[in-house]
Amino acid sequence: MTSASAFPEQGIPWRTLEQELTAYQVGELPYERGIFERYWPAYPTEVYLAARSAQEMFAHTNLFSMNALPSLKRIERELREIVGGVLGVPETGAVSLTVGGTESNFLAVKAARRRGRMLGIERPNLVIPMTGHPSFDKAGDELGVEIRRVEVDAQYRAVPELMRAHSDENTILIAGSAPSYPQGVVDPVEELAAIAAERNTWMHVDACVGGFLLNSLREVDPSTPRFSFDVPGVWSVSADLHKFGFCLNGISSFSVRDRELQDFHTFTLPEHGWHYRGYQRVGFAGSRPGGTLAAAWATFRTMGRDGYVRSAASIHRSARRLAEGAAEIDGLRVDVPPEAGIVVVFAEPGLDLESVSAQMLARGWDVSTALTPPSLHILLSPYMEHVIDPFLHELREAVAEVRSTGARATTAFTYGD
Repeated sequence: MTSASAFPEQGIPWRTLEQELTAYQVGELPYERGIFERYWPAYPTEVYLAARSAQEMFAHTNLFSMNALPSLKRIERELREIVGGVLGVPETGAVSLTVGGTESNFLAVKAARRRGRMLGIERPNLVIPMTGHPSFDKAGDELGVEIRRVEVDAQYRAVPELMRAHSDENTILIAGSAPSYPQGVVDPVEELAAIAAERNTWMHVDACVGGFLLNSLREVDPSTPRFSFDVPGVWSVSADLHKFGFCLNGISSFSVRDRELQDFHTFTLPEHGWHYRGYQRVGFAGSRPGGTLAAAWATFRTMGRDGYVRSAASIHRSARRLAEGAAEIDGLRVDVPPEAGIVVVFAEPGLDLESVSAQMLARGWDVSTALTPPSLHILLSPYMEHVIDPFLHELREAVAEVRSTGARATTAFTYGD
């Protein structure tokens, strides 16, 4: 369906369009309040301004051909070095920058499938917990790989023995999450990696959510679980820069332990393949915006290591205060400890959390809900610490309202809407 008004016959001056866009935003929940984000954490103000400025400087650039832009080539190299340092990628390893976590996990499946073909596997499968991200299913559907989802334990973590039982000689990849998005807990990566090593199978860790939080969090809380290349047997890690890396949206990473593994997800069309020149890409995308890359570079350099540790400490305090406060509200409970920036709140029987979420939205708090099992899903950011108490106050009132009326709401949106 086309809109006659969206594409005008005559151009409109920017100042007029600016007013129009501002009007579009009227009624949206204020970013400055530190509102709880559904899928990405909010950015510290100074970092956001630096990222926007860097993005503007390189808004015209395209990563498709960096040789014409030495500055962008240097930025890309330095950013890969930063990512490699945070994730502990070995000297023998390699980092690829992608447009999002779905592409990063896609590359893991693609690489494992190609390696499986070399080993003679014709009917490949991959084994993931029920809490694994849908991007694995999407990749499996596109690449012809069977997806085997395995039940998790009472705290929603992968069960190593069940994962072993569902893998066989056709398993090309075993994956765990750090953390899983639905409940925010880290799978037992060390045990899963040991199972993969037994079969010489590709072990991938989906750390798209927590990759740039967990290592900083370990400096605050030494009990934070390991998940990356310091775990023997982990072959690859995906980690979103636009989540707890606090970068502007549209950038993730896929890292491998050994540089040779990168060949398995690299696409090459030789010079005779078409009437132009040879073509090669380590990721799926061709063109990529240079402005997003420059913004990410500026974000990491503006924050520095100490900035990420301070943010992790704030998130750690907020998570504990929020979990403890929610558990004290009659009708709510917190069944799993917040490990990596996500707090999940469950309900006692009879309390409809969709209605609670609707009540919270009416009070100015956009709280996401999960359906399986029913829960409130809260992704934290450094902005949140100063709003935990008013949020808990409103949550207590919302729960009381729903319990008194017996309200039941329905939700039409899906994950990603």
